Amino acid sequence: MQIAPTATGYASDTACVFEAGAYTDPNPSNDCATAKVTIDGATPTDADLAIVSNTPSVTHAKAGDSVTFTIVAKNNGPDAATLWVNTGRQGMQDFVSGNYMTCDGEATIFTSTASWCESGMTQPGQTVTETVVRQIAPTTASSVGDTACVLASGINDPNPSNDCATATINIDSPCPVGIPGAAQTLGNVTYDLEGEDTFTKSAGPTSMASTDPNQVIYTGDHGMGWTEYPDGWPSTNSGTAEGYNPESTQWVHGGVLDFTLREDSAGHPVGASISPLPGGNRYQTYGAWSFCERVPSTLDRSASSDWLVGFHQAPLLWPEDSDTSPTPPAEWESAESDFPESDLWSGALDFKAYAHYGGSGAQDIFDIQQKLPLFDPTAWHVYTQTWGPGFRGYYVDGTLIGSSTNPVWSQPERWQLQIEPSATPVPHPGYGDVWVKWVWIGTLVTSGTTPGSSSGSGADATGSVAAPTAGAGAGSGTTSPVATKSCRVYIRRSGGQKWRYTILTHQRLSCGQSQALIQRADQRFSRHASPRARVQGVLATPA
Repeated sequence: MQIAPTATGYASDTACVFEAGAYTDPNPSNDCATAKVTIDGATPTDADLAIVSNTPSVTHAKAGDSVTFTIVAKNNGPDAATLWVNTGRQGMQDFVSGNYMTCDGEATIFTSTASWCESGMTQPGQTVTETVVRQIAPTTASSVGDTACVLASGINDPNPSNDCATATINIDSPCPVGIPGAAQTLGNVTYDLEGEDTFTKSAGPTSMASTDPNQVIYTGDHGMGWTEYPDGWPSTNSGTAEGYNPESTQWVHGGVLDFTLREDSAGHPVGASISPLPGGNRYQTYGAWSFCERVPSTLDRSASSDWLVGFHQAPLLWPEDSDTSPTPPAEWESAESDFPESDLWSGALDFKAYAHYGGSGAQDIFDIQQKLPLFDPTAWHVYTQTWGPGFRGYYVDGTLIGSSTNPVWSQPERWQLQIEPSATPVPHPGYGDVWVKWVWIGTLVTSGTTPGSSSGSGADATGSVAAPTAGAGAGSGTTSPVATKSCRVYIRRSGGQKWRYTILTHQRLSCGQSQALIQRADQRFSRHASPRARVQGVLATPA
């Protein structure tokens, strides 16, 4: 640092360290250090600078909540000084844009870990006020904090012990109800635990990349494995463009599974579709699937950019024998169950349940908002869908939204937590995060009768919503409770690119029937490629 020719009193340099992640600093008093140099021939400037208060708008918050910090700094004199007020977050994040900071002063500066407010020349006895809005990041810590410090250049502060103050926020469990234990009963039906994950085992960005839908890319804190639709796969609404890219959109941190939704290098919105393996199996017949999730509000970002515009959520149960050819009717038209499904941006966010039945596109539809008028789709909620002989049930925070008793599928299905591009193209996709705090999967123990009273009676919404299929390769999987055999199928697309898939078949179609497998696989993948994908070969032995 070079001393300016006009400098008087002292020259100083203050260094501070801040952590941008979800950590709390137990000793913020040692975060900063100042080196001072007396300028020869100059009259020293003395000023006791202090943070009078650092007051949060709340003392308890959940991940995703916004908190406003009001910081008051004061110059206790005896000399005037130009003040800088610095705030550094631990376990929080700034909003990317918008008026999240106000300052009694001349300038504001933002860095990746902190914000700065220059207050200009402050006279002895004068105070300045700064407000900062921060969002609570996912964290496994019990508290997070915001540390504010006041600094000035060229002065001697005789009492540096009052230069900083930390405001602490206690972190509450975000989910309105806790994760079920060894069993849960909904209505009059009981389900035993088959698999769960509370996402306390971290997996960093890019670590969940996938090249094979059968590849276990993550094993959670309770030993349950997860698979992903591979990077580059198209989705229901993306045509031949990339719809899934877990390498860039999926990771685990701070006690959540994070869908970091974004656009790829070609400007296409990309999401992820992740599937658990409870008990080591992807497929099961009947059960309960619960997860605690938060979809962000548009207000979490600048009003000039709707956060998740261009994205569609459809967690779904998808049949094992998922032939997508139109003749005979595709199995998903009798078996698919989506909950909660909706586009994710403001004006479109309206979660519903969709129970497909009958093989002709008919579906029972249950709107959460109609059942629960005060429901906030941007808050933390526990969503559960249940499935048993002759019924499907849909619950929000333990309250039954509706149940379908129309012809109910009775063959194995898998669960996909799926966020993908929406059916409506947008010129500039949004970006942001959807968080899942935990998942719980159970198997049916007692069948009882159909749960609850809001039963569907054939509310037919054929064609009202694009059917959220599981994308290219629907039907790939691991061992199922029913007897299956699998054969490896090689697909050659335009340009000579080869992709490898696994086709699960029932006993009625053995691996030795290569020609039948080729025809069936060709039908399945043709709808996801342009020009059509062609199956070049099948291994005759189980994969």
